[in-house]
Amino acid sequence: MEGSPYIPFVVFLKFIIPGGTGGTVTVGRKRKSNLGEESEKESLKYLDEFGEKEIVVCEGMATGITIVKYGFDDAFIFDVISDCDNLMPFSQGQFYPEIQKFFVDYMINDTLSAISTAHLVHADREPDKTRSKKCLELANLHSMAVDFAKTGAPAEMPRVLKPKEFPGFMERVDKPMYTSNNVLGKLYRATVESTEQERPNLVQLEKLSKETYDNDLEVDGFEAFLEIAEKHKDQYIEKMSSLMKYYEAETEDEMLTGNLRKRAAYLLRDNRRYGDFRDRILLSMKRLQNESKEWFEMSCKQHERQQMASAWYHVTYHPSYYREDFNCLSFPWIEGDYLLNIKKLNSGKVRIKTSHK
Repeated sequence: MEGSPYIPFVVFLKFIIPGGTGGTVTVGRKRKSNLGEESEKESLKYLDEFGEKEIVVCEGMATGITIVKYGFDDAFIFDVISDCDNLMPFSQGQFYPEIQKFFVDYMINDTLSAISTAHLVHADREPDKTRSKKCLELANLHSMAVDFAKTGAPAEMPRVLKPKEFPGFMERVDKPMYTSNNVLGKLYRATVESTEQERPNLVQLEKLSKETYDNDLEVDGFEAFLEIAEKHKDQYIEKMSSLMKYYEAETEDEMLTGNLRKRAAYLLRDNRRYGDFRDRILLSMKRLQNESKEWFEMSCKQHERQQMASAWYHVTYHPSYYREDFNCLSFPWIEGDYLLNIKKLNSGKVRIKTSHK
């Protein structure tokens, strides 16, 4: 479809399929018709009752088939609902062997990820970037590979387009690599350098926490919930530590994003498997967060939830609760909506800073 995107507006079209089968097609907005000029004159008319003159309504035997065959782009959704009493039997048997063969052929010849990887490498290394001859050819192959499941025509990538070296930011340690001086390479190296800096000691952390602790996230009465909040934090840290050990993550942010800095060799070689691995990490974190929300809701009444959220923040960020071994800074933000509301209410108020032990 050219121009305007698919919109959630549908019209039911009625047509007759040869052999007495009736059907209904549901379509969205058509930018223009793909039917021939004569077919348009004979078969098409436009509805104005919805204020959309580009809605196609079709009638007639040939028109329905023509539209189903030629008239739809990827953005269109349509259903053909047949009258079972009038269905004609297939002249051939069901094609399970052919479906099985096609599925195996698809698995063998699916080159979409290889083409995407090659495009990224050449876009980084070629002087003309994505406008280079290699990238343009790979872009065409990518379109073919995307449609392979529908067309059955595989996209074959020429050997000359296969990268011989990979930029360092792709971390293909099993392949020859080069240092990229483009923006992705610079961002990658800056990120690596920032994570490799020496971790601050406990004294520095306590000083930093004093400077960054936000008193606007405290509400009256939160002190009564500090004991249960600390128990919740300890439970969260225990479960987070177990997940980190299981997935071989070194830091909390790796668990929150699903991106491990040090991956196993098999994950470095296979981006698809790493994507599945990352999804499992994020799913585990989602379950832990949902469990933590249950602790929160079961330990206080509805009108006490701001105090509990404030207590969660206090036992996580206040210097008096800082732990040398491990601190899960994400813990209170599981109930971030309450903290944001507290911040909004307290902003602009004059508050007296107090210390809690």
